[in-house]
This record gives sequence, C-alpha cells and structure tokens, in this order.
Amino acid sequence: MARKKVTPRPNLPQEALDRARREASGEIQAPLPIRSAVAHPGVVTAVKKTTVEDLAHEYGYVANDLRNMAILAAVLFAGLILISFIL
Repeated sequence: MARKKVTPRPNLPQEALDRARREASGEIQAPLPIRSAVAHPGVVTAVKKTTVEDLAHEYGYVANDLRNMAILAAVLFAGLILISFIL
C-alpha cells in the first residue's frame, strides 16, 4: 500500500500567513510587543513587601507536611532494612 505524500501546512489562517510573508520580505514592519510599563506609564501600582512572618503564617502547613513525610520515609526505610535482615 503506497503512502500518501503529506505536505506540511501550518495550522494558521491564510491572512496570518500572508502577513508573516509580507513581514519576512520587508514589505511591512512587524508590530512591536506591548509591555505594560510602556503601555501605561502613568499607572503606579503598590508593591507589598512580603515578610518572613507572613510566609511562615501562610505556608506553615508545608513544614508540617515535610516533617510528616520525612518521618514516614524514615520508618519505611527502617522497615526495609529490617525485612532485609529477616529474609
């Protein structure tokens, strides 16, 4: 059974392909990317300083979970060593 020849076609609309070809040939200039600082120079946003106490309060459960996982891993590792001596 003969294989059908597949020609690679991008999954883009035709107008996007035409615009990309015009940009590549130099007919039109590619648009510059918009950055938020340049687009809104008069807007000032408040930056909140994050302290260690805030992080400890918000993510305190992570330390507890890590401690519990370490205890579980130590118990399982000790169990494997004990089983290796028995068997």
